[in-house]
Amino acid sequence: MKYSFFLLFSGILVASLTAAEKNPKLRVIEDSREVSAIGEVPVVSYGDVLERATPSVVAVYSSQIVQSLYYQRAPQSVKDLFRQWGRPLPGTGPDQKERLRRVGVGSGVIISEDGYIVTNHHVVQVQNGKAADEIRVRLSDGTEYVATLIGSDEKTDVAILKIEPDEALPIVKIADSGKLRVGDIVFAIGNPLDVGLTATRGIISALGRDSSGILGPGAYENFIQTDASVNLGNSGGALIDAAGRLIGINTAIVSSTGGSIGIGFAIPSNMVLNVVTNLIESGEVPRGLLGLIPVNLTPDLADAFDLPSTRGALVNQVQIGSPADQGGIRHGDIILKVDAVVIESAPQLRLIVSQMRPGREVEVTLVRLQ
Repeated sequence: MKYSFFLLFSGILVASLTAAEKNPKLRVIEDSREVSAIGEVPVVSYGDVLERATPSVVAVYSSQIVQSLYYQRAPQSVKDLFRQWGRPLPGTGPDQKERLRRVGVGSGVIISEDGYIVTNHHVVQVQNGKAADEIRVRLSDGTEYVATLIGSDEKTDVAILKIEPDEALPIVKIADSGKLRVGDIVFAIGNPLDVGLTATRGIISALGRDSSGILGPGAYENFIQTDASVNLGNSGGALIDAAGRLIGINTAIVSSTGGSIGIGFAIPSNMVLNVVTNLIESGEVPRGLLGLIPVNLTPDLADAFDLPSTRGALVNQVQIGSPADQGGIRHGDIILKVDAVVIESAPQLRLIVSQMRPGREVEVTLVRLQ
């Protein structure tokens, strides 16, 4: 027994020595300096940019007035009986019958020092297209305000709020989104899942996404696509460039899980500014109308008409008496340009025309095939 024990012990000792030789002591190089203090490499932190832009982003909370739980569940016959005798239902006194319930969480961006805040239309809606009964915004310093809904445009998913601050608010500079390029570095700032203001980084993955159908029939889409992480609650928040300027309002994601998979969409800043300016000035968004129904050119149609590409918009129908009808546009025409803007698709044609002031004259370049 002693001999057997000695052999077992020796085997364990040898195995331990061998393991020690295979796993030498961990040696790491630590550098506790800030990135900006490292002179031999380029600065890779965007901390200064985010410090400038983040204070202009707010959390937006929408609430709905709801009746007490007992009142909701009580049978109609019971409600009628109490009403007949002029008595309130239990639990439905002046302070108990109605209350505010938070139903939505999103984000917003301060665009003027006196308190205008842009967000998404769907952030300030509750059910069946009804606006929230109360909208509150929380600034980056924790201050909260009750906001007034100045206007909202369902077709572009843009809304504008107003608060009355005691002092000038931090605002973000607004860039020209028409100068963006695929590959530009961007940051999404917002209040995802109500965890607090959060910044994520990515690039512009694509521009001019207008056929996703995210906003539904009749909407106007011209999204910036980004792989910066965007989640529930980011809606209405800022998409900024590497200079800290606003280039878009984060609006939607494509996901089978409900979380970010790297396909996020933002409304370009030029489009947002056009919509909110109209909402502030007139309470609505006037839109140009040609009076025709365009469709995309398919490869089969392009081959049939001996066209070099599928660029342009095929006129499927012209409304009688419309500007298009009066201008001589016919069924089967292919629109290639509106003024100097080259038309790539039917959704783009709708978008371009919608952003023109009603009543102005435009020059339409087209191909007539018959």
